[in-house]
Amino acid sequence: MADLRKAARGRECQVRIPGICNGNPETSVLAHIRLAGLCGTGT
Repeated sequence: MADLRKAARGRECQVRIPGICNGNPETSVLAHIRLAGLCGTGT
């Protein structure tokens, strides 16, 4: 299984929340966001 925390390290922020994302890939962390109509369960 992939280590997702290591995979997130150094990557550009994908969520880009104003006032939260500072544009520095060194501060990116593993996270997820739930969007209406785009969430579900894996099978």
